[in-house]
Amino acid sequence: MIFLKNIKLNISNLRIIIHKLSNALLDFKFDSIFLLFLILITTFTEALSISLIYPLIQSLTPESTNPNNASQYWEYIALDFNIYSMLFIFFLAIFIKNILAIIRYYYEEHLTALLRKKYMSKLSELIFNGEYKKVSKYQIGNLNSILINETLHISICLKSVVRMLSSILLSFFLFLVFLYYHNNPQTLLFLILFIVILFILKPIGSYARNLGKIRLQSLQDYSGFLSDYIINYRQVKLLGIEKKSINNLLIYSQKLINVTKLMKFVQQIARPTLETLFILGIISYILFYLVIANFNLNQILPFIALFIVIGYRSLTQIDTIIKSLFAVSNNIVSFDKVEKLINDLENSNSKNNLKKLENYNENIIFKDISFSYEKEKIFNNLSLEIPYKSKILIKGKSGSGKSTLVDLLVKLQEPNSGNIFIGNENLKNLDPTN
Repeated sequence: MIFLKNIKLNISNLRIIIHKLSNALLDFKFDSIFLLFLILITTFTEALSISLIYPLIQSLTPESTNPNNASQYWEYIALDFNIYSMLFIFFLAIFIKNILAIIRYYYEEHLTALLRKKYMSKLSELIFNGEYKKVSKYQIGNLNSILINETLHISICLKSVVRMLSSILLSFFLFLVFLYYHNNPQTLLFLILFIVILFILKPIGSYARNLGKIRLQSLQDYSGFLSDYIINYRQVKLLGIEKKSINNLLIYSQKLINVTKLMKFVQQIARPTLETLFILGIISYILFYLVIANFNLNQILPFIALFIVIGYRSLTQIDTIIKSLFAVSNNIVSFDKVEKLINDLENSNSKNNLKKLENYNENIIFKDISFSYEKEKIFNNLSLEIPYKSKILIKGKSGSGKSTLVDLLVKLQEPNSGNIFIGNENLKNLDPTN
């Protein structure tokens, strides 16, 4: 039951991230569709080039089985089947595949850059246009982490999904090639074996996802505290709490390092496991045909060559799929972090049809203003009028309210009571970004 629950959880995560990415990429429809086309044509071309290995080896080993397969393969384009033509076609297929792969990699990076820029621009706009109280409640380090690191992790999610899709398509095309040259019950057995291996390794994804959440929280804690200590460096020195600050940072950094190390280790488990099982499968296949079926090596050499190449490429694709699932599980929380911050700031930035004042050509009037920081009262029923185009000097000792007066005027703070007017317009009804 736990095994099935973990599988459902990983599939659910993948479905959630695909839905989130689909919505996020609506602004880049052409680039997204073109990248999907490149993935399809690249994987097909690679599978086609690999399929040429069988007839290529077959042309060198006359005693091989199924001698007509290669001729049937090319009868639709009326190509003479010989070693020279096969070498030329093989090189041409590899060349075209690599050209398409280069174009695909460029568009993959291009699309991830567009997605990251979209979120970074959106967050930057909301932070700088947001309400002071709402923005200031976040630690500077956390805002910095979300703006830089979490948007990077979102782009990693996109790359992971793209590479997983590419690996799935290539595995499918390779299976069709394998089926074409070896359409017997053993083919179905190999497919079942790969599926079983994938299902065995699936629960590791759930563990990796939990590690991803811990890593993200550790990174934000460390970044937030480090930024706060740097900003308040003078106070740290004055209070003599350098040792305590260093110890706190060491604790957070050690936690981040440990969880990152464990997460990287878990991600590497899949490849050695798959490779060991694959080599065991090759040895079993060769022994079966040589010992039990009494074939000689030349008869099965073309298929062994094809099987090894398809197997290793499939092994790489399965490893990529598993690592991509890990990456999605690790980074899906970054989407939640970014979206939560965007929603929070968007709600705080709802202007409720605040008026934009085009010309500030009226007197500024502070009327019965009271304001306090927690229990410390700064203003008590302050009334002040500043004539239009006048120059004034605000003088007072530290903490007397000089900066607070400006903060109230630009709506970085709100008075506990009283009103501020520009001419006849109440400041509460005016857009502070204008």
